[in-house]
Amino acid sequence: MKKSKLFFVLVILVIALICIFIRVNNSILTGNAVATQSIEITENNFAQFFTFTDMVSDLPKDSAIVIKTPKKTFVVTKGLIKEGTIENPDASLSLDSKVFPFPSNKFCSVLSQAYKNGNLQINLQISKAKAGWKYRTLLKYRGCLGA
Repeated sequence: MKKSKLFFVLVILVIALICIFIRVNNSILTGNAVATQSIEITENNFAQFFTFTDMVSDLPKDSAIVIKTPKKTFVVTKGLIKEGTIENPDASLSLDSKVFPFPSNKFCSVLSQAYKNGNLQINLQISKAKAGWKYRTLLKYRGCLGA
């Protein structure tokens, strides 16, 4: 039972890497400005939009995550999401084309639904224990999966 709970928490942590931190007042953080309206997120503006979220800046310094969409591949590190790929990431996430486009202020619910429907796959390349420890600062974002 403890192993399944740990796995669930680790899955939530990894998924949280691509979640946007939604403020209580439904505002979204875009750069240094706060916008109260939602924008449509596509594969083309995904990196540009999410680079400036609190979640990406909360990543550990040595984080290395790959997010694959049907048309693009992104590398996520502390404070940056850019198009490209790397060898030996800590984790890789694959988002199905059914996920895009989505409104920026609904990202957590879209992500949660994608995970439940099998439109989001997560592959850890490091141990669950190492991932849990390394990405523990992201635990505050686990609500994106309703946990």
